[in-house]
Amino acid sequence: PQDTQVVFPVPGLDDPTAEPTAAYLTLTTCEPKFSARLRLIIHAALDGPGLPRADFPNGPPALAES
Repeated sequence: PQDTQVVFPVPGLDDPTAEPTAAYLTLTTCEPKFSARLRLIIHAALDGPGLPRADFPNGPPALAES
């Protein structure tokens, strides 16, 4: 492919020096596997405060099986 882009640290800002203002997660995938034919990039922002691992060694309570 001739069309290439860089995934920058802050979604929506084409500036590699931009300082993040939130906790972001970026997921990337391709189809077919290990190719560059089709790419999907998903961004997510943390909603709410983070949970310190030391306080929740078994993961967040909301993810516990009941």
